[in-house]
Amino acid sequence: MNNTIPIPGGENNGHKKVTAIIILLLIIVVIGGGAYLLKKSILGPEVAPPSSDGFPNEFYSYLGTIQSIEDNKIVMLATAAKNYLKEDTSITIFTDEETTFIRQDKNFDINNVKPGETGQFYKTTTIKLTDLKVGEEITAIDYKNVKDKIEFTAKRIEAVK
Repeated sequence: MNNTIPIPGGENNGHKKVTAIIILLLIIVVIGGGAYLLKKSILGPEVAPPSSDGFPNEFYSYLGTIQSIEDNKIVMLATAAKNYLKEDTSITIFTDEETTFIRQDKNFDINNVKPGETGQFYKTTTIKLTDLKVGEEITAIDYKNVKDKIEFTAKRIEAVK
């Protein structure tokens, strides 16, 4: 016969402490993870710092003057003053069946726009590659980053009247 007097809860005290510590750690991990996800959703994705040239890491268009047009290829002079370029550069723009061409007539009198009036104030017309002329100013747009590219296939060509 055992002459020891059992202490209520004495055998389980060690297990209770371990269980309490594990639960506490799980709570800390859940709160920390939630705070991290909340911060990420509020701030959005991290933006990479500008590259060493001082220009954005991503842009999707060049503005320039058409130098030549051959088949499905346009060569334009993109000036540094109007683009993220260190110097004026000839850019070769390819077109394909997905490329859309538009002409925008932006000749409107801003004084005729009434306060609070919304809408498109200039006329946009769908055109074809053959409607473009050497010397015309265009914006060539792609859906992919065109930084440091001197040739790309445009998804959209915009000419201004």
